[in-house]
Amino acid sequence: FSRLNVFHRDNFQCQYCAIRLPMHELTFDHVVPVSKGGKTTWENVVTCCKPCNSKKGPKTLFEAHMKLLKPPRKPGWSIELCLRLKEDDPMEWFEFFPKKLAS
Repeated sequence: FSRLNVFHRDNFQCQYCAIRLPMHELTFDHVVPVSKGGKTTWENVVTCCKPCNSKKGPKTLFEAHMKLLKPPRKPGWSIELCLRLKEDDPMEWFEFFPKKLAS
């Protein structure tokens, strides 16, 4: 779990207003605010633009009159699904990944 991985999961798109932005213009938001017991987990954090983050603040979705584009979930992908080594990659890389990754 990392900020960058949340942005990737949400396709660099604010989960409230649907705008796509570069990473430096994004933040993330706790759907259930930390002040109300929300945790920093895949299921409670979404990509958010700064204006929507300010609008929502420490409120619940109901209190802020906001809706999510889709419910946040732990992604089904991992580095093993996203990375494939090729024969011309440096040999040192191969020792860090299972043999099944080499193609």
